[in-house]
Amino acid sequence: MNTIPLHHSDVFTLQDVGAQEQRDQLKAQILADAAVNPSVGRPHEGCWMGDGTKWNFHWIAEQVCDLADKAMEYYQPMDIAFPQTPKKYRLNVWGNVNNPGSRNILHDHKQAVFSAVYYIQGTDTGHLRLVNPANILNECNTQAPFIRDFYFTPKDGDLILWPAWVPHEVDTNTSKDRQRINIVFDVYFAE
Repeated sequence: MNTIPLHHSDVFTLQDVGAQEQRDQLKAQILADAAVNPSVGRPHEGCWMGDGTKWNFHWIAEQVCDLADKAMEYYQPMDIAFPQTPKKYRLNVWGNVNNPGSRNILHDHKQAVFSAVYYIQGTDTGHLRLVNPANILNECNTQAPFIRDFYFTPKDGDLILWPAWVPHEVDTNTSKDRQRINIVFDVYFAE
């Protein structure tokens, strides 16, 4: 028997990225920005989105690129169409502040190669849900392989990366008084 990979998407994670002092400084930068600047893009109700290029996050960007390298090494033997040479990356970066009661609805980042999120403050603020697009309407046979939703329960300092075409959403922040604060990265191959 031969096995030929057809569709495959995986989640790559690192825990406890950055020192607490770095997280605190980045949190302060984001909250100061949110206090004086209107949200960019089309944020969801109760969510502020800001342009991440103004903040000091180089230490996270390095980790995102390293994780993207590991994901590429993982996928290259499985997909002959995937680039076989080492790449440099271009990152599109923004931040989110989700107040208690807010959420981010189902969406994707299809134009990018990978998407990543770094949780500055994520503990007890809701799951990240990744959905197999073939089963977005929950119509597949429940015994078929890989049709389930995947839920990631973030902790402060977690970094997670996945193929950008995978639809995802963030559950309602059910905490009483804790904002979900994160930085999101879309990863592209640099020209």
